Amino acid sequence: MEQASGQYEVLVEGKIYPWDKEAISTSEIRSLGELPSDRPVVEVDLTSGKEKPIEEGQVHQLVALQEGKGLTKHVNFRRG
Repeated sequence: MEQASGQYEVLVEGKIYPWDKEAISTSEIRSLGELPSDRPVVEVDLTSGKEKPIEEGQVHQLVALQEGKGLTKHVNFRRG
């Protein structure tokens, strides 16, 4: 469910980008991080360290920022 302010953040190759929607597609991740189209986008789970390529057209659900709570990033996206 979207937070009232509609604010989300996406971590791409170690850089945080503000985002206004509760989900982000692979092509939107590429655009934000200026990732090349000839390389796969990889989802990195920062808790477990597991990596998995994500398919073109796949959508990733984001966790809304909560006022007064510390920000914790659990997923990073990077070029493969």
